[in-house]
Amino acid sequence: MCQARQKSESANDSSHLASAITLWNRWRFRLSGRTAALEYIRALFRGGRRVGGCEDGMPELSNRQKVVLAALAAKPNAVFAPVQVQKLFFLLDEKIAAELGGKQFDFEPYDYGPFDRHVYDELSTLARLGYVEVTSTDGASKRVYSLTPEGHEKGRKYFERQSSRAQKYMNELSGWIRSLSFRELVSAIYKEFPPMRARSVFKY
Repeated sequence: MCQARQKSESANDSSHLASAITLWNRWRFRLSGRTAALEYIRALFRGGRRVGGCEDGMPELSNRQKVVLAALAAKPNAVFAPVQVQKLFFLLDEKIAAELGGKQFDFEPYDYGPFDRHVYDELSTLARLGYVEVTSTDGASKRVYSLTPEGHEKGRKYFERQSSRAQKYMNELSGWIRSLSFRELVSAIYKEFPPMRARSVFKY
């Protein structure tokens, strides 16, 4: 179906023009000036796809980005602090990587346990695409992550494509992580994964 739609669009230049205008309008209201133009061009040509491809005129998402959206959408209206998103994707990698197409990140011991800056990179990319909302309540250290309505809709679609085991674990993990205090969460990770204490500044 996807290939058929692409062939149809390739035969109709006016369809491409309309799609390009739609995508540009999305970007120009989110960003401004040079930044908007650059992000628009990246979205237009990312992965060699033309506008109007299989992601409704938006860039094709990687498997990792789909996993991120699925995990964030496991519970409705879920809001995550930085330490919570780091531990969320660390545990997904450790517990059900095989269900998700392999490990999605490369975590290393850091100040508060397992950390990979690419978690934040992916969230920032998804925020630019309009799927994730990043809210700062008191500086960068107090930022929180949640899904926009569009992000939740797309995330639920990817969530429902996961195996029943992956869905169950994502759902339970999302609730468990957000039910713990900072101290409880980091301590629980250190207890199960002692090597992740190696560079800790946290007194557990």
